Amino acid sequence: MGAFDGDKLVGLGTLVWLEDDTVQARYMAISEGYRFLGIGSRILSELESAARAAGKNRIILNAREKAIPFYEKFGYHLTGELKIPPFIPIPHAMMEKAL
Repeated sequence: MGAFDGDKLVGLGTLVWLEDDTVQARYMAISEGYRFLGIGSRILSELESAARAAGKNRIILNAREKAIPFYEKFGYHLTGELKIPPFIPIPHAMMEKAL
């Protein structure tokens, strides 16, 4: 799912279809100048709708530390501790939501 300002990509989110009833949201990002305009909320809503339409009833994601409050507003809860992945020096935590 992408968000555009004309031809410019300003927001993105993808889903990875996992086995069983779970889907993973990945690569959620909004360009800095476009944050706090509701773009991330709309992308997340569309990703959740697509997961439901595919019969999935659980969504997981790895949230950056600064994004945890954003996901909590939409009903996600922490399922893991903050960790720093070896390939990205930014703390992330696993979160999930029942759909």
